[in-house]
Amino acid sequence: VIFSVNGLLFYFLWDKIQLSVGDLSGKLAILKISDKSLKIFILYYCIVTPVLEEFFWREYLNSGSYSLSISDIFFGGYHVIVLIIFIDFYLSIPTFITLTIVAWIWRRTAIKLNGLSVCIVSHLIADVSTMIALFCILVK
Repeated sequence: VIFSVNGLLFYFLWDKIQLSVGDLSGKLAILKISDKSLKIFILYYCIVTPVLEEFFWREYLNSGSYSLSISDIFFGGYHVIVLIIFIDFYLSIPTFITLTIVAWIWRRTAIKLNGLSVCIVSHLIADVSTMIALFCILVK
C-alpha cells in the first residue's frame, strides 16, 4: 500500500515537475513511444519491468546484507538516469535518495522473506500507481 504513494506524489507534484502535456508527448516520442505503442509500453512497464528489475537488483545483485549496499545506490542512480528527461534536475537528488531507500527496503524484504514475491507486487503497485497518476494528469 505504501508504494502506491508513488503515484500520488507524482500526481500532486506534477506542477513542480513542470512538464506540459506537449512536453511529455515530445519526450515519449524521443523514446519512440507513439500512440500505437503506448498501451504495450504501459503493460510492459507495469508487469514485465517489476519482475525483471526485482530479479536483477534483488536476486542477481543481492549482497545478502541488511546494510545499505552498492546495488541499492546503483538502483537509485539508474532510475535517475532514466527519469532525468522527465524531471527537472533539482528533483534528481530527492528522487535518487528516495529510490535508494526503496531499493534498500526491497532488498531487506527479499532477504527477510527469502523471496521476491512481496517486492515484485509492491514494485508493480508503484509502477501502476505512476501510470494511473499520469492518466489522470493527461485527462485533466
